[in-house]
Amino acid sequence: KKMAELTSSLHASSSVLGMDPQEITTSLQEAGAGAGDISDGAIARLESEAERLREAKRGRMQRLQDLVVAMLELWSLMDTPPEEQSRFQGVACNVAASEDEITEPGALSATAIGEVEAEVARLEGLKGRRMKDLLARKRGELREIRRRARIISAQEEEEDGGGDEVVSDDGCADAAERSLVLERLDARISEARDEEFSRKEVLERMEKWQVALEEESWLEEYNRNKNRYNVGKGMHLVRKRAEKARALVNKMPAMAEALMAKVVAWEKDRGAKFLRGFWTCWRTTITRGRRKNKRRRDKGTRGSCRGRARWSRRLPGHFKRTSRT
Repeated sequence: KKMAELTSSLHASSSVLGMDPQEITTSLQEAGAGAGDISDGAIARLESEAERLREAKRGRMQRLQDLVVAMLELWSLMDTPPEEQSRFQGVACNVAASEDEITEPGALSATAIGEVEAEVARLEGLKGRRMKDLLARKRGELREIRRRARIISAQEEEEDGGGDEVVSDDGCADAAERSLVLERLDARISEARDEEFSRKEVLERMEKWQVALEEESWLEEYNRNKNRYNVGKGMHLVRKRAEKARALVNKMPAMAEALMAKVVAWEKDRGAKFLRGFWTCWRTTITRGRRKNKRRRDKGTRGSCRGRARWSRRLPGHFKRTSRT
């Protein structure tokens, strides 16, 4: 009876491990535990072999469970479609099974474990590629926030560009390194958003200023048009726009004063320059404004926009060249 139990255990374990039970029996017979041998030595050899197979089974179970847990996490992370998961569902069901509950032939075979290992490796590779795409999107988001908030500097661009080598496919970049880079980028994005929020009011005034500059430029062209008083289709709309443009241009001196006051207040509060070289550009613009004003006086320039030089010299070239976002 003892021999029968041991033999049955051997056959069951070897079947689950993907081994040929007959080969196990043959090897035992060659070792002296022949059929019908019920000696203590034969029983001891059977017990030893049964324990060896049980240990192998437990080891493979642990290995398979670790792989299945990793596979399930990666499936969730990668949004793997059900049809791709289906061929591993049988294996996945064994993740919480006990040793005695795994009885299916070949469930813990080297082939079965190898297939799960290959799937995990495939998912890890996919994760790495997607992580690189995610990092690229995060870098783009950071650059865009800095651009909108006018806080991009050469040093920041260099720092932002750095780290590309960390996520290259040279074998040195692993998931942990990519995760660290992602965390740093998220921190930078958070800081940039806070900075953008602090600049929000000034940036909004800059946007309004840009609109006013464009309207003033259009109005100058309109005033030079000798046919502006002609009657024709749509001309009433043009004249209405001209009226609005004149009203806006008349507000520009006050807009310039308010904008400059906001910049000064921001710099005082933050202890930093709103734009690099702000005051240098301002002094340069003052000089240009004076020259332009002198040329206009020399030419006897007249028109509703003749006061531009007075307020334009108050504003740095950074603002006048700012593109709309």
